Amino acid sequence: MAYRKLTRPVESMPARFGPITQVAYVTRDFRASLDFKIRCMGVGPWFVQERAIHTHNYRGEAVQFSMSVGLANSGGLQLEIMEQHDDAPTIYSAAMQRSFVRDVQHHICMWPEAYDEKLADALAHGYRAEQDGGNHRGRFIYLSHPAHPEHMIEFTEATPGRRAFNGAIAAAAQNWDGRDPIRTFADAQAAAEAAS
Repeated sequence: MAYRKLTRPVESMPARFGPITQVAYVTRDFRASLDFKIRCMGVGPWFVQERAIHTHNYRGEAVQFSMSVGLANSGGLQLEIMEQHDDAPTIYSAAMQRSFVRDVQHHICMWPEAYDEKLADALAHGYRAEQDGGNHRGRFIYLSHPAHPEHMIEFTEATPGRRAFNGAIAAAAQNWDGRDPIRTFADAQAAAEAAS
């Protein structure tokens, strides 16, 4: 296969949107996916929120859905596992229509501090919003590009609260000895508040 010769330097992803901070997966079996990551990969501890009700905007329409989420770090990279428990129209239920056995990579995430600036830049470069929302830690948005629609990216606003929460998850992974492999979002929030 012949490759096109580049006529100008390519701007790297870190220069454009910031470094990749998270790789996320959708799963058909939340607990089984956690168990594999813990027992077979040694990744943990996992901070989970199970069967919570979320409200996001999916392609401009508000939608409620039930989802379990787990977060853990491997070195400086955060991993996320998600299982949607209903058929509400979302980017997650759309991904479940793909052919895979238990879990599959869904999106990569960046945590820009200049959230609005990076979002405007992405939209100017052909990305389009698929789903967005927010909570007490800040805003987030999922984007796709028509040149590669299966490759989704997420921007999560790097507010002080978000940095502290994610920092607590990363700190827990350092020198983790395998004890208490499954914890809660409330545990991460308490650790974040204690560290501040």
